[in-house]
Amino acid sequence: MEKKRPIITPADDISRLPDDILALILSQLSIKEAALTSTLSKRWEPIWKLISILNFDEHSNNGVRHDFISKLLDMHCGHIYSFRLQYHHYYRFNHYIDKWLEIVFRKRIQVIELDFHTMVPQVYSFPRYSDYKCLTVLRLRHLKVTTDDVDHIIAASPLLEVLSIRNASELLSFRIAGPSIKLKALELYYCFYLQSVEISDCSHLVSFKYQGPRVIKCLNNVPLLSRLDLEAYRGSLCYALSAFIIFFPRLKDLTLREAQKSVEILETSPYIPFVLTNLRRLVLEVGVLRDLCLLKYTSLIKKSPFLREFVLRLFYEHEPVDRKCTKAANSPHEHLKRVEIVGYCGCAIEHELARYLVENAVKLEKIIISPCSERKVEATIKAKKLEKRLSQGAELVIH
Repeated sequence: MEKKRPIITPADDISRLPDDILALILSQLSIKEAALTSTLSKRWEPIWKLISILNFDEHSNNGVRHDFISKLLDMHCGHIYSFRLQYHHYYRFNHYIDKWLEIVFRKRIQVIELDFHTMVPQVYSFPRYSDYKCLTVLRLRHLKVTTDDVDHIIAASPLLEVLSIRNASELLSFRIAGPSIKLKALELYYCFYLQSVEISDCSHLVSFKYQGPRVIKCLNNVPLLSRLDLEAYRGSLCYALSAFIIFFPRLKDLTLREAQKSVEILETSPYIPFVLTNLRRLVLEVGVLRDLCLLKYTSLIKKSPFLREFVLRLFYEHEPVDRKCTKAANSPHEHLKRVEIVGYCGCAIEHELARYLVENAVKLEKIIISPCSERKVEATIKAKKLEKRLSQGAELVIH
C-alpha cells in the first residue's frame, strides 16, 4: 500500500526574521503603510512600533496629521535613529513638536530633519536641552534660528557631523571654532540677513556648502576641506577666488552657481593663478539672461588637469540669442571622462562649449545632453551633430 505523502505548508520565511530586520524592511514604506502590516498576524502586530527611521511628510500622498504622529510616538518601542518632519507649520503646533522632539531625544535620536513651510515668519525654535549627546545629523529649514541657538547646538552636540541651516531669517552671524568640533559637513542656505560667517580650527570639516550674501570673513585652519559648493550673490567664481583661494589646490569637488551678472564679471577676470591638481568633479550652474560666452569657463577646466567629470546646468530667463559659433584654442584633457549639460537649447553659447569638450576630452566615455523642454526638438537635432566629433568608444546620450 502506497504511503501518503506529507502535506508541506510553505514556510513564511520573512516572518521568521529577527524583529530588527523586519523593522528595517518596514522603514522602506510610508508610516501608514507600515502600520497596516499589524493586521497580517500576531507576529507582525508589534513590528511597526519598532521602526527606527520615521519620516512624516504632510505633503506626500500619504500625508499625516499631528494626532497620528503623537499616537505613533506614544506607542513606539525601542530606539529611534532618524526623525524627519516636513510640515506646514502654524503657531498652534508648537507644543506638539516640543513633545515629539522630547520623545525622540529620549530614544537616543541621531538624525533630525525639520522642514516647516509657512507663509509667516519662522515661528518655531529648535528646543534647547542640556545636551544632544547622540545627535550626528541636524537639518533645519524654515525655523527660527539665532546665533545663540547655533552656539548652543554646537556646544551641546559632541558627536554632530552634519549641520544644515536653510531659510533662517533671524540668523545674523555664524561662528564655529575649536579642534574638538567633529563637524564634517556644513550647509548654510538662504540665510539672507547673515552679516558674518567665521569658521576656524575645524580639523574635521570636509564639505562646505554656502548660498547667501558675501559675508564669509574667516575660514582658517580647515585642513581637510575638499568639497565646496558656493553661490554668493554677484559673482561666485570671483568671490571663491578671493575668499577660498588657499583651499583651491586641495579641492576634489567644486560646485559654483553663477547668476548672469556673475558671468559678466567672469569675462573680465578669468585668471586662475594655480593648478587644481586634486579637482576631480566640477559643476557649474549658470543663469543666463542674454548671449554670453561660456568658453570663458574653459580657463577653469584647463587649470584642472585631472578633472574626471564636468557638469553644466543652464537656466535661461529669456529666449537665448543665437549667433555663429566661435572656436576655442585646443587644450587636450587626458582624464575627463564624463560630461553632462542640462538645460541645453542648442544655441551657440552652449554648442561651442560642448564642441570644445568633445574635441579635447581625448578619453571621453560619455556625454549626456538634457535638452530644455521649451526647445526640445531643435536642441536634440543640434546635440546629435556632436556625435560625429566623438572619439572612438565615446557615447552620446540625449534624454
